Amino acid sequence: MLLKLNMIPTFPNFKPLELSDRTSIESYTSKYAPYSDFNFTSLWAWDTEGKRQISELNGNLVVLFTDYHSGEPFLSFLGDNEQEKTSILLLEYCIKNGLPPILRLVPEISVENFQSLHLKFEDDNDNFDYIYSIRELTMMSGLKFQTKRGRSRKFSKENLDIRVETHDSIDKIIEETLEHILDVWELRKLEQHKEFNIEHERHCIKRLCNTFDSHNVRLTTVQASNETVAFSFDEVLPNKYSICHFWKADVAYVGVFDFLMQSKARLLYEDGIELINYEQDLGIDSLRRMKLSYRPVDYLKKYKIRSK
Repeated sequence: MLLKLNMIPTFPNFKPLELSDRTSIESYTSKYAPYSDFNFTSLWAWDTEGKRQISELNGNLVVLFTDYHSGEPFLSFLGDNEQEKTSILLLEYCIKNGLPPILRLVPEISVENFQSLHLKFEDDNDNFDYIYSIRELTMMSGLKFQTKRGRSRKFSKENLDIRVETHDSIDKIIEETLEHILDVWELRKLEQHKEFNIEHERHCIKRLCNTFDSHNVRLTTVQASNETVAFSFDEVLPNKYSICHFWKADVAYVGVFDFLMQSKARLLYEDGIELINYEQDLGIDSLRRMKLSYRPVDYLKKYKIRSK
């Protein structure tokens, strides 16, 4: 039995994002580097209120996003066809429909090789995707990884019966275990008097768990002394890429994040994966420092577009 392909409507018509849209979305995204915002699993998981919508314009994928922090709607597009015409039409639509008169999260591929007398471009630095070498994370060799390597080893030496496991399905017990780690992660933030907001991410992770079988995602967990202390959701993509969607750990275990990073990198390396996209830092200083500490080898840049 052939699966019916969901057709993406032509702009200015939109349709709500559905699980059955994966093939259609990936017919666009597979042509380019894996910008995290347009990755189908990411689009789905973060659409906790069912407000994201999709359209097609001049052979480009158009997405009505909701802001990761505020939930405010805005438009973006992925593609390299008639970029100026596409941008102008989308901005006109924004003005007519009460949306912010600015396109955000626009991938570099969508602004390359064209200049405009009518549009201006700004780096969307807070939303650049961090790209790391899987081989480097596996080895963690040299001076630049000295601290990370040391912390990973410290975790290994100080904890008993460490087990790294991958899961290709999620049952109720695993889901409850993940919820417990989120609770502990939240508790550690409170103990350290650090600001955080995890509720939206909780809903996203639950949404991913509930549809786990519909995504090419693996769950990696780390156990120490018979307790699960860390997890990571990673998706294997074409062209030897992967993307990390969510990861959390109990930071009372010193070096647990570094051990998790190195362990899952080894597993991905064994599968022939060369690069991992760790998504953006959203302008959060602590997140930026953490992501820089793993020594990115590249960035997938994004831009804002507005009328002059």
